[in-house]
Amino acid sequence: MDAENDWDNYAPPGTMSRFAWCTDGPFDLRDFLVKQCFISRIAVPDYFLGDVIDIRRVVTSWMDNASRPTPSASRPSRLPHQRHGKRPSLNIPQQLQALSLGHFTGQQHRGIDDARNICRIMESLASRNVSLEANMFVNPNRRWYWMGRDGVVFPPIQS
Repeated sequence: MDAENDWDNYAPPGTMSRFAWCTDGPFDLRDFLVKQCFISRIAVPDYFLGDVIDIRRVVTSWMDNASRPTPSASRPSRLPHQRHGKRPSLNIPQQLQALSLGHFTGQQHRGIDDARNICRIMESLASRNVSLEANMFVNPNRRWYWMGRDGVVFPPIQS
């Protein structure tokens, strides 16, 4: 799929009425996507502006709720680096551990492997009746200090 196409042309009519992008933390969509579109001098495609589920936030919320004393709660195992107070942000392997799903399958930061492990996390949360709702959005107008005009990056990249 390229920047000229839209989601309606990608998905056959009637196959999807609603979807959400799922990501581990906000970085890939919120930061890298917007940055890449700026550098490429294209608008952020409309299909990226829909619902986004930051699975890291969902797992943290589930852990907070599961740690409250309830007789039927499926409690997460205690992570070795966990301290009292605010929970740390968990990477994908730590989320898998917290959900008792075993080890990360594949190579970390390899897109397809990250996606497959995020799916494992999503399936586990859904089986525990955790609400999987959008909890972040992509701001296509976000600016960084390095953004010049017309896709120019400061300081200019030397050719």
